[in-house]
Amino acid sequence: MDSAEVQVRTAVTQQGILLDQHATQETVTSRDVDLLTTQVAELSVRLQELQLAQNPTPTVPPTYDGDPNSCRAFLSQCFLVFALQPRRYATDESQVAFVITLLKGRAHDWATAVWDASAPFCATFLEFRAEMILLDLG
Repeated sequence: MDSAEVQVRTAVTQQGILLDQHATQETVTSRDVDLLTTQVAELSVRLQELQLAQNPTPTVPPTYDGDPNSCRAFLSQCFLVFALQPRRYATDESQVAFVITLLKGRAHDWATAVWDASAPFCATFLEFRAEMILLDLG
């Protein structure tokens, strides 16, 4: 064998070794990509679960018109909404405002007047609730 032939054989052998290394690396990379794809899919599912847990489908109580027989049930429904969506109704002000948006008729007229007047019992939901019950709006 002459020198040129030896060089060609050596070059081909080296190319074969490099191709094997590339194939091995491609296999490893492919497995890594598959693993990452699986992890991303699992994280996406978990994120959706967490979002649903933090933002459940909002339930809105029916409007309340001041009927004393349904006041406590209405207010209990509002309290449940706050419990199910604590981030959305994190402040007493947001809770009282939410309740007022569900009022109609004389109950709405009363609540709007006391809200506009910044009545002290509008500061917390529990005080507002107590005042509604006390005034027999319900």
